[in-house]
Amino acid sequence: MFDDLSLIFDLLMIAHSSGGRERTQLEWEKLLEKGGFLRYQIVTVPSLLAIIEAYPK
Repeated sequence: MFDDLSLIFDLLMIAHSSGGRERTQLEWEKLLEKGGFLRYQIVTVPSLLAIIEAYPK
């Protein structure tokens, strides 16, 4: 499906270009809740900053 390396580079380009930004955990929590994802889990993993699992209402 997705080539893992190209996906990571795409995400880096989004985060480090104008308009892209990194968010804190608190900012992600607020954004998820405002978007209707009241059930979520933020998992820190050694190879990436974090994985966010989000589920709608």
